[in-house]
Amino acid sequence: MNTREYIQEINKLSQSIQDQNYEYVIHRSDELIQLVPDRKGAYLVQAQAFIRQDKLINARNILQIGRDNCGSPELMINLAIIYSRLKDFKKAYQTFKQVDIPTDQISNPQYWFHFGRSAIKFGLINEGINHYKKVLNVKPDHKAALNNLANILHKKEERKLAEKYYLDLIKHHPEEAMAYSNLAGLYEQAGKKEKAADFFKKAIQVDPTISIAYYNLGQIYCSHYKDFESALNVYNQGLRLGDSSYYNGIRFNQILARQNLADWSYYEEDLSDLNQIINEYLESNQSLFEIVPYALSYFNIDPILYRKVAERYANKIVENTRKLHPDINYDHSLGEEDKIKIGYLSPNFRLHPGGTLVRGLFDYHDSKRFETHAFSLVHKDDFVNRDIRDSVDYYHNASSMTSVEVANLINRTGIDILVSLAGYNSDMKFDILALRPAPIQMILIGSHETTGADFVDYIFTDEFLIDDEYRQAFSENVITLPCSLLLNSELPLDEQIKTSKGDYGLPENQFVFANFNHPKKLDPATFKVWMQILQKTPDSVLWLYNAGNRKLGEKLKNEAEMHTIDPDRLIMGDPIPIKQHWERFRHADLFLDNFNYNAHVTGIEALRMGIPIVTLKGNNHNSRLCSSLLHYSGLKNLICNTKIDYITVSSQLATNAAELEEIKIKLQAADSKVLFDTELQAKYLEKAYLKALLKFRKGQPPGDIVVGTALDLKSFI
Repeated sequence: MNTREYIQEINKLSQSIQDQNYEYVIHRSDELIQLVPDRKGAYLVQAQAFIRQDKLINARNILQIGRDNCGSPELMINLAIIYSRLKDFKKAYQTFKQVDIPTDQISNPQYWFHFGRSAIKFGLINEGINHYKKVLNVKPDHKAALNNLANILHKKEERKLAEKYYLDLIKHHPEEAMAYSNLAGLYEQAGKKEKAADFFKKAIQVDPTISIAYYNLGQIYCSHYKDFESALNVYNQGLRLGDSSYYNGIRFNQILARQNLADWSYYEEDLSDLNQIINEYLESNQSLFEIVPYALSYFNIDPILYRKVAERYANKIVENTRKLHPDINYDHSLGEEDKIKIGYLSPNFRLHPGGTLVRGLFDYHDSKRFETHAFSLVHKDDFVNRDIRDSVDYYHNASSMTSVEVANLINRTGIDILVSLAGYNSDMKFDILALRPAPIQMILIGSHETTGADFVDYIFTDEFLIDDEYRQAFSENVITLPCSLLLNSELPLDEQIKTSKGDYGLPENQFVFANFNHPKKLDPATFKVWMQILQKTPDSVLWLYNAGNRKLGEKLKNEAEMHTIDPDRLIMGDPIPIKQHWERFRHADLFLDNFNYNAHVTGIEALRMGIPIVTLKGNNHNSRLCSSLLHYSGLKNLICNTKIDYITVSSQLATNAAELEEIKIKLQAADSKVLFDTELQAKYLEKAYLKALLKFRKGQPPGDIVVGTALDLKSFI
């Protein structure tokens, strides 16, 4: 068969493919291969016949035979594309690299698309990006290239470029709902919450079945607008889609939204579903949503189960970080400087519970031995931020930096020990820690349960919080302090602020129980016990914080009425400026603590203002932390082991003024104790840092550290 006849046969077979006469094409091309095995045409048309029938394995096999028989670049290109479509990205990439044609002569957009796709899947991100751009040079409206390029740039935090390609995708393909949703996700991460909400709504308008948009829009209503009613409406719409890919994620968030509203109408059902969702999440490797471990703190979750969720979440952070930045591998050799460089990483160096806790810490570090650096992920110029800026040696405003830029700065600065002051919350960037910019990495506050992360070497606790059984709930090495885990700086009160009980709607001559924790920490069991206390103390009221949600106050009043308590005995407190908030503690007589999630910073504030706390000791950090505060303030008799004890102690103090006054005097005397001694707490921290550093210098792996009360630090360096 001469060349002309062969070409005619191939053209006929191409027409037969158009006519969907695939069996004939396969049969006749086999005959041509037998006759002329060293020509590419028959292999290519047979592969096309298989591709049209979605028989990609058959297409791969015939193209491999063609490659071996005639080695045509066109065959190699088609084989590489098939490898990519079969998700054998390593072979795809290797085959693309073997194509013997100058790349500037190749204009096939499918070539560049699949070359880019396989390069990215093979871990060569920047090369893949360049290939996607070449697709768009040839075909500017290529949907998959626009989408993939925008997504990868989004993950790399190159937001301006990612935004451009998402907008181009929407321009050319306005029917593509995921483009609106992904762009909304980019705006959300950039802090442009209102814009994000608008684009999630547009995604739902384009495709009312796009479950991820309901999931994320509801989260914005919760986290940004604090509008939990609207969030519930969105979640309810998303759940009506049935068994969608984000069904469990939407249901999980619905439970959290109800918790924020103290909506206990389905509480037992919610708890049952919550545990089922967690178990399905842990069993599945394909979950499209992630459970942020911190969200579980509001429920009485088994600590070991919490650890499993945290480990899964941390592993996902590591996986994504390594995929995006495979070449980052920082030098962890210690510097030769005389001073030890301590880096504190936080989004909360501002008027925030985390900021007020550490505000006074940095003044007490030994400046002859330690150099302190604050890496601030969120910058706000307020009195807490100014105090911190004035007290650390170096303050780094990293609020506009990407995670990699922050990690580079930390490593370039030569930080010896990096201490995170925040856990898994929305403003914290744990991928910075996953990049391992410092030789030793710790978490001090913000994550009282385990992070589950192998990139966190140490977590702090105190002598009261962890027993042998609970120790296994932590993946980190544990540093045990001889003082409360919670640092607490002196409150900078404004003595000009003078208010009365009447200013807050409180009765002048009745006993005032108080709880200023966020309502999301409340649960039916705690509330029921509070109502029992009110029943035993008829001449009392309960003062609660409504977090700015007046409807929530009405909800709790209705709950009180269901417990046969006059709803007027619940007094609701609004959000007010922080120094006025501290001052209003003076009008409370006794603080009643939550069970599942104790008062943490609020507990410190109450004790600092001279208000005793009654607490129930729980089974994890979050439900034991207030017990720790009372232990270190010398008020162990206010730590209860049963609900009956809790009711008895609270009721007795409300009806025995002399006993309560004795406790308040004891609390005032505790000002000199370790709970309120920030300078002593700083010395204990320094001792912990030195012990961890000594292990590192000796080439020893991190291990549990017990910080004794002795403060002779000379032996450590």
